Amino acid sequence: MFSNIVILGAVLLCCTLQAAVNGAEYDTKYDNVDLDEIFRSTRLLNNYMNCLKKVGPCTPEGKELKENLPDALANDCAKCSDKQKAGASKVIHFIVENRRDDFGALEKLYDPSGEFRRKYLDEQMHFRLHREEGGSAAVEEKSPASESEATTEEAAAAAQDHGQSAEGRR
Repeated sequence: MFSNIVILGAVLLCCTLQAAVNGAEYDTKYDNVDLDEIFRSTRLLNNYMNCLKKVGPCTPEGKELKENLPDALANDCAKCSDKQKAGASKVIHFIVENRRDDFGALEKLYDPSGEFRRKYLDEQMHFRLHREEGGSAAVEEKSPASESEATTEEAAAAAQDHGQSAEGRR
């Protein structure tokens, strides 16, 4: 349902996406990592961000994550477990809300063409319109040109809006 947020979240999932060698799904051995603990630790978070931004050393988990990101992005996180998808969503919201510079740097590295950002914004517009119109989304109302001109800040705002609406449903 929120596959595009999962795509961007996969870029930032510090510990939860580990691919089994030649496997059909990502390894779930890190699914129980406490993401909140990483978020609370500036040192841990900086280390993971530096690894993913290719400006610092990587832990074995970070190295595997960095190696698996292209596959996760290209395949809409099709190999992700439900828990990994939920973790991806949590991570993207945290990074967008609290570490926008890192979000921008990661986006430049892992989405230089803006393809995944556009897909994400399309998905956000669909769900926003669907929610506002009581179930009958009219995605066509937003022009493709305006979507392609979307900035990182718009992606961040859309992600933040999604996070708030998801919180309200819980």
